[in-house]
Amino acid sequence: METIDIAEAVAKYKANTDEVGRRRRDAEEVIGRYGEVFSPEKLEQLTAEDFRAFLLIENNKHWNYISRHVGFLTADMPKLGQSLRVLVDEDRDLVERLNLVVPNGAGLHVRGLGRAICTPILLVVYPDSYGVYNQTTELGMKACGLHPHLTNESFGERYKQINARLTETAREYGLTLFELDHIWWGILQGAERPNGDGEDEEPVGEGLLFPAEAALEQFMIRNWQHLSLADEYDLYTEDGDLGVQFNTGVGRIDILARHKQTGHWLVIELKKGRHSDQVVGQLLRYMGWIRCNKAEAGEEVRGLVIVAEADASLRYAVVPVPQVEVMLYKVNFSLHPAAG
Repeated sequence: METIDIAEAVAKYKANTDEVGRRRRDAEEVIGRYGEVFSPEKLEQLTAEDFRAFLLIENNKHWNYISRHVGFLTADMPKLGQSLRVLVDEDRDLVERLNLVVPNGAGLHVRGLGRAICTPILLVVYPDSYGVYNQTTELGMKACGLHPHLTNESFGERYKQINARLTETAREYGLTLFELDHIWWGILQGAERPNGDGEDEEPVGEGLLFPAEAALEQFMIRNWQHLSLADEYDLYTEDGDLGVQFNTGVGRIDILARHKQTGHWLVIELKKGRHSDQVVGQLLRYMGWIRCNKAEAGEEVRGLVIVAEADASLRYAVVPVPQVEVMLYKVNFSLHPAAG
């Protein structure tokens, strides 16, 4: 990918005075509201409703996909509260607290509480000190040649280096860290073609409708251990974030999984309101990205399309691609009289 000049992206942003004004009003509102909610003094009073509200883009104004993990995050509020108190405790070393909160299955880690949620919380509590580090940040920094070379350090050590680069970049270009987070999104906007949440409905079986792609996706994630796929595959996680709506810079993968034994990759797309040619082409693009950017030597990349009904177009589209499979989902729904 050709290196993008961040100075040009910043100049374009600053030239749009309406956008600058809106971003700054958003920052004032979000930081004013949630800086207090997540402050060390108020965290004891945090409710599940408060936390869920922050995850919604209409409230946080920028982070669209973090709400997809809400079911995991609020299942154990005492543990979540304990993790967040460690996260925002400035009396503790940053690396230490991040390594307690973010790593997979260790310390105080709550499933779904990864870098994409922890770093926005740090930003709203300490807006001059901490930048957001998520997939968009990573891809945007790499596109501009600003991402530091990282090896096998812990997440806390890597974030400390990333944050130093973020704060340095914000100062250099006269931006707040909230605005800088918007710059990365703008840099990727042209290349990324997000799937969207899919408000349209698709016929299922005898006239039943699955309410939305997001609902199907959430059902699969929350019930992963009960699906046949879970016999061989685990959901992919990266710095505590689940591989759901995984940002590749050329679009978002609905669900990303890895084989438990071989480490092979599985790219899952939900065909919802899209033509067969479109969904297969999109899937192959994502598979190519994973092969080039994630898969190690010897690791295969496979694709799976999940759909209510497989039409002839879809069946023929995958025939020449043995690495791609189609599976059907079925929804059963019935009503019964209440017990007397």
